[in-house]
Amino acid sequence: MRKFVISLILVFVNMGILFSASADVIKAEFSAIENHPIDIGDTFQAVLKVTKEIDTPAYQKAIADLPSSIGGAFYVIKLDFIKNEGPQSLVGLSLVYENVLASDKFDLELVKGEVLEIKVINPELYQKDPVEASQNFFILELEKGPSFWIWIVLASLLGVGLLAFGLKKLPKYLKEKKKKREEAQKRNQWQLFFKKAYKREDFEEIYKKRQEWEQWASHSKSNQFFRVLDNYQYKKNWSQEEMAEVTRNFNSLRDEI
Repeated sequence: MRKFVISLILVFVNMGILFSASADVIKAEFSAIENHPIDIGDTFQAVLKVTKEIDTPAYQKAIADLPSSIGGAFYVIKLDFIKNEGPQSLVGLSLVYENVLASDKFDLELVKGEVLEIKVINPELYQKDPVEASQNFFILELEKGPSFWIWIVLASLLGVGLLAFGLKKLPKYLKEKKKKREEAQKRNQWQLFFKKAYKREDFEEIYKKRQEWEQWASHSKSNQFFRVLDNYQYKKNWSQEEMAEVTRNFNSLRDEI
């Protein structure tokens, strides 16, 4: 009898472990904010619609700590917002389309015990393979005489020529795509830095590394900010009026990046 009771207790303990280990599956939708084609390397904004009210601090930390792309295709640059709206929540994200989207459905576990079952809305917006092969089938009614072999030779030469052309152009195409993606990531990093800048050290860092970002700003606003900052940057301390003047000129430049 004692052995039976102990066995029964172990069964219930194991069942409890199994139930506690199982994760809740929550439906979610992923959709780009702007409805236009997105190429590999492009940055874009999207909204993740979750069919429940979420734990905002937990999601903020989880998104900040993401080790890699989501869905194997999207690199998360930053979290834009989280809004709980009754029985559903909206999560705004800035992303880079990093790799070809293999499926319009993928799972994501941001919070332990909660698996988001995500459906990508309008998956046709996302670029497929960089070089999409198209097949054209045709039939030639030819006898296997001299003319037949001429066609075979010409087709072979054409195929070799197209292959050589493709091999020559593809590295350049991929290099340009990589450069575009790196530029987009770099600009987004500077956008984030500009958004958070409010201290003297931030303004001086922005001035020091101006060659990395001024290509995206208008010369008039950046030069105005440089002139004002140059008036005070060698002073040991800034007065409130001087700090306010630098901040005012920086704010007019902030939205340029």
